Amino acid sequence: MYLASKNCLVSSAKSILKSTSIVGGSQLIGIVFNLIRSKAVAYLLGPAGVGLVSAFQSSLKLVQALAGLGIENSAVRSIAAANASDSKIDLAKSVLTLRRVTIITGLIGMGITILLAPWISKATFGTTEYAWPLRLLSLSVFFTILKGGQAALIQGLRRVKDLAKLSIFSAAFGTLVSIPFIYFMGEDGIPIYLVILAVGQYIVSYYFSHKYKVERIKLSFKDFSLEANQMVRLGLAFMGGGLAGLTGAYLIRVIIIQGMSLSTAGIYQAAVAISGLYINVVLQAMGKDFYPRLVSVAHDESKEIKTINDQIRVGTALAAPGLVFTLALAPFAIELLYTSEFLDAYKILQWMIIGTFLRTMSWPIGYLFIARSKGRHYFLIQLGSNILHILFVLLLIPVLGLEGTGVAFLALYIIHNLVLYRLGSHLNGYKWDNGVRRSFFVYGSVVVATFITVSFLDVIYAAVVGVLLGGLVTWIALRDVARILEVNSFKGVIKSIFKKKKKK
Repeated sequence: MYLASKNCLVSSAKSILKSTSIVGGSQLIGIVFNLIRSKAVAYLLGPAGVGLVSAFQSSLKLVQALAGLGIENSAVRSIAAANASDSKIDLAKSVLTLRRVTIITGLIGMGITILLAPWISKATFGTTEYAWPLRLLSLSVFFTILKGGQAALIQGLRRVKDLAKLSIFSAAFGTLVSIPFIYFMGEDGIPIYLVILAVGQYIVSYYFSHKYKVERIKLSFKDFSLEANQMVRLGLAFMGGGLAGLTGAYLIRVIIIQGMSLSTAGIYQAAVAISGLYINVVLQAMGKDFYPRLVSVAHDESKEIKTINDQIRVGTALAAPGLVFTLALAPFAIELLYTSEFLDAYKILQWMIIGTFLRTMSWPIGYLFIARSKGRHYFLIQLGSNILHILFVLLLIPVLGLEGTGVAFLALYIIHNLVLYRLGSHLNGYKWDNGVRRSFFVYGSVVVATFITVSFLDVIYAAVVGVLLGGLVTWIALRDVARILEVNSFKGVIKSIFKKKKKK
């Protein structure tokens, strides 16, 4: 029994690490182009320009989430199931339905943006003067929803290499064609910049998704309705949770804009972006592998618990080094990626990094509710977390200023971890194993030690000590991964992850 459990952990770790390297590698390249765009906007327009872009994007994401009905997520499962059935007709039905549904939802999103533009402008900026730019941005909503459908098709067909190429080329193309509008038009060019960015990314996704030829069929209205109904019903659970998160992010920016200024919102956005720069790559890449594995063992309590704990062990080993180096080098990263005007973001970011480490601990537990089709529970957890986050921001900003947003983020994830642990325990008897407890103590201690270091030392000395701590935690993480994979060196880790299975 022990040997089987150990072999399962080794296999699980290999799968997690391989998925992270493939998907994460492409995302890192995409992030470079995203950072180029952020740097260009920060340099050309300053904190107010970054704040305006952030406010527009937060508003549009809300509309996209509402109009998109979670199809981008649910369609992955529909396409994958049809593809696995080896029925060309079933696959053609799913693909054709997806394309039609995304056109319909895209048009709905576009219409909502046009009709509600004055209200969105008033709610976001306290004035209706941004109504016409928002109407223009309805095109961005339309093409972004279409792009989400194309990406879902590629992921559902398990074309990992094309997913990687899509991530890289859409970011590159969008960057190259959009930045000139900011350069020549200044702040007035922001809406056009965002529309061109969305169109460019859609064109790339269209190219990759239409490489796959499906059976030509006539899809009756009845068949379309049945297929679409299945996608929408599954998508609503994803939409509810996603909408809660986007609403929370939007309202926090509104609080900052209307209580402080657009420039302050730009500084907050810089802190959010840099604190999540590394961890979002790790979590999203792991999610490509972890979610389907958890679904495959759903309702088998011992396997669920083991799968979640394995994920936390490997996830914290991957996350901790990046978080420590981010803490140590953040002031230099802020000046490199933005400008010196954004340095106030560092105080916010320090608190956010500890919260981000706690997020790594709770993230796998949250997937349990989706894997068990507990859509209502998932939605309520997301809704409650975002309400709590907003309340903390409202309470702490008057006391601590903008730094209070960072403390609010940390406070949220302390409570979020406690609540998820309790709910997981109630649902399937979930508990941390000894490996997870060790990871929490060891990696958490180094992250907190780095936080204390950067809080009390000058920037240069803090960077030196922080880099040394980063080196230490990287060594610990490599040893942990090597122990899990049962190899003796870093070279052995690489070989173990990427070696091909021998054909029988």
